Amino acid sequence: MWSIPPLVEINKKTKTAVKKYMNAFPALSLKEHYINIVGNKKTIAEHNGISQDDYVDFDEEVLNYMCAYSSELLIRNRIEVEDLPALTYLKHQLIGKEDDLDISHVFIDEAQDLSVFQVYALRHALNTTMFTIFGDLAQGIHSYRAIRDWKDIIEEVFPDLGCQFLTLEQSYRTTIEIMERANQVISEVQTGDIILAKPVIRHGEPPIERSFSNVKELAENIDETVNELQRQGYKSVALIGKTLKECKLIHRYLTVSTNILLGDEVTYEGEVLVLPAYTAKGLEFDAVVIFTIEEQYTKNDLDLKLLYVAMTRPRQLLYIMSVAATHLRMF
Repeated sequence: MWSIPPLVEINKKTKTAVKKYMNAFPALSLKEHYINIVGNKKTIAEHNGISQDDYVDFDEEVLNYMCAYSSELLIRNRIEVEDLPALTYLKHQLIGKEDDLDISHVFIDEAQDLSVFQVYALRHALNTTMFTIFGDLAQGIHSYRAIRDWKDIIEEVFPDLGCQFLTLEQSYRTTIEIMERANQVISEVQTGDIILAKPVIRHGEPPIERSFSNVKELAENIDETVNELQRQGYKSVALIGKTLKECKLIHRYLTVSTNILLGDEVTYEGEVLVLPAYTAKGLEFDAVVIFTIEEQYTKNDLDLKLLYVAMTRPRQLLYIMSVAATHLRMF
């Protein structure tokens, strides 16, 4: 005959029953949970609005590549920037808030290069709704993966808070003449709500555009321009190319002393810097020379924003120089 165990024994076993039951399930790490999501093409398809019945009609080659690429990176303990908000949000949902994390107010600068999901993940992981967010969509050089409209942040991240949205139009860095030219460029952008900056009442020389027959002639003119700027007392000069490849190319031809800025430096030295446009955001110089050799700025949105960033770096003087084949005709 079956008998009921004594109450003491029952109490004792109940303390470990749940643990023993849960031990029967494999304990997955955060990385393993994430691989199960991004490595499963059916899951990815369904979360992109494709039903289980017709996900096979999705571009399966792209889907297979995405899942295989993401899984391989994670297995090698490597992640992409785009994985960070997903991992942050997943960890928060599975494990919860860090006990020693006490955040009351979050300030974000250059927010135009964050994705909506990044801000969403921060709101939940940091357990605060107090955010001050600054950004300029005109300088969104990573807009292919980032914020395109501030309304998306308000509606998707903070829909219940009645956020205050303020538009700051004044630009204090550069002159009226340079800002007017830069606004001509950025006004060509087709996507996003671009607000044209208004410069303070400070006049200067209009941007100077020059075209040369070859890279040697271009470099010689840059040398002469930099030497003259230094004689006139300008302390900081930037030579801004479209790509790092072009920066390295012009650097080989120059005779003036320059340093190449890659974008990962904590500090930089030298009065004359050579840098690609995508590393120039947030910097400012007395004078700027924008140059193109083989890499032409087109009228697609990314190129327009890159050029706009480069054009708005100088405080006083702007030169635009190119080899004839890549002449910046939009000017």
